[in-house]
Amino acid sequence: MQPYTPRFLSDQAQRTKPTRQYLYQQTKWSHAPLCIDIGCGAGAISPEIANEIAHSTVIGFDIDSNLLTKAMNEPNLNHAVHYVLADAMALPFRRVIADFALSHFTMMWIQDRIQALKEIQNTLLPNGSLACIEPDYTGRIELHKIHSHIQSKPPFPIVTALTRLGADPCTGSQLPSDLTSLAFHDVQFGVLSWTFNSGSIRSEIKSEAKLLQDKGIDWTEPTFIYTPIFWVHATKSR
Repeated sequence: MQPYTPRFLSDQAQRTKPTRQYLYQQTKWSHAPLCIDIGCGAGAISPEIANEIAHSTVIGFDIDSNLLTKAMNEPNLNHAVHYVLADAMALPFRRVIADFALSHFTMMWIQDRIQALKEIQNTLLPNGSLACIEPDYTGRIELHKIHSHIQSKPPFPIVTALTRLGADPCTGSQLPSDLTSLAFHDVQFGVLSWTFNSGSIRSEIKSEAKLLQDKGIDWTEPTFIYTPIFWVHATKSR
């Protein structure tokens, strides 16, 4: 289960918003699409989908009831957004219904990613789209000032911490081959580009420092970090 706070997840969603808008544009919508947000958390993204896609209905799923309560208590909750407590490995649908599914930093936390992808695939209508935004911490860069030089120091403690928590730190780079093996077609992928600023980097370093401290893992805080974030877009075969 994700160890991060709703505030951190909201900030994270804000940073990746331009990429999601690109992914929305890659999808061919029906007249009134139904979209699902896998691992919706406290509702940082589900309302955005409803606002971006005209006449859509959005169902956000999460396994964490506390985060869902926060999502449902948002004062400006969009009437087209609905939240459901559910496990991504066993979605509560009896038939295919969805035109679009989104996973944002969720697949890395799922115990059986292939099973979850099959569940999503079974939920999507023919030619329905799946979009994912997931990291690969094994491709990370950390810069440390040592004797006035800048050095990178792999392997990284955050990879150890995430693995101990049950996450797969290299999910982002594995998803394209996962989707190809499941017979999704038109699999497109890339790595997010960032506009770095000291504030966002400090926020990320602080959140990771707390996580590592909570897990009893020593970490010398770097002056700069970069973790590649993969975006993936694929279409279900007819």
